[in-house]
Amino acid sequence: MDEQWRPVLGFEDYYEVSDQGRVRSLARTCKHMTGFRRRVLPRILKFNNYQRNLDGRCYRAVGLYVDEVRTRRTVHSLVLDAFVGSRPPGAVVRHLNGRPDDNRLTNLAWGTSKENGEDMSKHGRSQRGTRHRLAKLREADIPAIRAAGASGLSTKKISRGYAVNAETIRKVLAGKAWSHV
Repeated sequence: MDEQWRPVLGFEDYYEVSDQGRVRSLARTCKHMTGFRRRVLPRILKFNNYQRNLDGRCYRAVGLYVDEVRTRRTVHSLVLDAFVGSRPPGAVVRHLNGRPDDNRLTNLAWGTSKENGEDMSKHGRSQRGTRHRLAKLREADIPAIRAAGASGLSTKKISRGYAVNAETIRKVLAGKAWSHV
């Protein structure tokens, strides 16, 4: 199957993105910071820079330059914008096979945060429990916390024993936190 290329939305005269998740610059003349004009040759951009998401996951990103102004964009968003259409309100990018570095069109889709979370759970990439970078409790602590709560021990006393907030213990006992254990 031949690789298909489409213009990058907002950068139509400068860059193209492929259905295989590659980004290339187009031949053009641009102004250098010294004031001289220079010729830019077409090339495939490297993905050696990653954009870190709020939950710590990394996604491939590229720097797109127009008139010395750099804009950083994730490759998966560029692919979906060009081949599927602009991001619907409230939508996120889903990697259907669970690999955030696989930016082929066949692996990407717009979806809800809930669908994305279900995909991550299905592929074992969810940030639940001790996998979450801010977790203070362990899966092994949860049954003991629930047993202490069932015996009538106060949430404040339980929280001191685990060096967490009493609200965290309340959520564990109510099944709103650590419900997967």
